[in-house]
Amino acid sequence: MLFRSRVYEPTLDDLKQEYPAWHCYQGIDKRWYARQLESSPQTKVCGEDLAELRHEISVRQEQSADRFRDTLDAVISDLLHIRNQSPISEPNKGVIAAMLGRLAHELRSAADLIP
Repeated sequence: MLFRSRVYEPTLDDLKQEYPAWHCYQGIDKRWYARQLESSPQTKVCGEDLAELRHEISVRQEQSADRFRDTLDAVISDLLHIRNQSPISEPNKGVIAAMLGRLAHELRSAADLIP
């Protein structure tokens, strides 16, 4: 006897709840499409069904998160370099160093929030 595993097919409402920053819709070709709201350049993905669309959105978000992490790492590195290497006048050095250190800390915290 052959058993087929049941694959959970998400609904459109499931995707709307799971990915509120994405607008999902079915095209006239019966494929499913999603575009990320307020993204520039516009980010779009598509799938044959909602399960495939969910997967494509997940992959695209992970790629975006990786790029964001890489950018944050570069900015943090630059800020720490500025804090440690720039010739800043003594009266302002402590204040600017503290500000750059705090900004680097905040950026690290923001990076930790990325799934």
